Amino acid sequence: ECKEVCDPKFQYDSSNCAGDKVLTGNSCGGKFEQCKDYNDPNYVFTCDDEDYINNNLNKFSSAPYLYSDGTVSTQILSGKKPIGIVVDAEQRLAVALKRNQTAWFGTKEYAAWKNLDSQGKGYGDIAEEYFRYADIPALTKCLPYSYQGGDKCDPDGYENTKKLIEFAESNGIELPAVDYVKNYSPDNVSVPAAWFARGKWFLPSLNQMYLIFDPKNILADYVARRRIGNTKVAYYTSLCSQTYWTSNRTGSTISWFVGSNTGNYWGYYKSISTVAALPMIKY
Repeated sequence: ECKEVCDPKFQYDSSNCAGDKVLTGNSCGGKFEQCKDYNDPNYVFTCDDEDYINNNLNKFSSAPYLYSDGTVSTQILSGKKPIGIVVDAEQRLAVALKRNQTAWFGTKEYAAWKNLDSQGKGYGDIAEEYFRYADIPALTKCLPYSYQGGDKCDPDGYENTKKLIEFAESNGIELPAVDYVKNYSPDNVSVPAAWFARGKWFLPSLNQMYLIFDPKNILADYVARRRIGNTKVAYYTSLCSQTYWTSNRTGSTISWFVGSNTGNYWGYYKSISTVAALPMIKY
């Protein structure tokens, strides 16, 4: 009889991980590699802990809401309309209550890509030929691993978005992710004030995405959205389990996007990618 041989890292079962502790991770021979202790004051909660967080919201702090009159509060205030959730009070940055799943390029550009694809050219050749005209020289070419924390290379998403808009308009290119944030305004406010009207929201930089996906920020945002409940203030309940466009690039073929669960960033070929555009505002 063959006996399964497990690595020593698989050391947890109900005998040494019980009560409020949770067995998690990969398993082997009935034992798990991780035992989460949610009562440990040093435990760092992430998107992977959504179920526990959702059932214990009273244990966690909520991110502040940004209201249409400029008020910032962790409470839902009667008579006031929330328009965003604050992710950095010092830099006065907030994200919208709504996001949109979108491609980087529009239908015309995608059709052009498919036309090249039908010619049987290699993927790299298609990318090089197709995107040569779509490069955006006004934005810095952020090389792989140049971020490592998101503190370099065109960190201002508002300025980046302006450059993207100008480039698209002057070259007749459709950029749906950019158009979404350019035209965004909270639809629960019929007449937006000038400071949060259309044109004031922008596509965050990779630097600003790192602010959002700091474990404390993404958790606080998650709790804030869950506490809204049936008031229908937010159009989605969590930033978790999603990837997001940024306003940075790494050349003509690639645009950076960020994964919420890990905080890692990747480059994606612009024409074939459909991820989320999340408007940000400076208040």
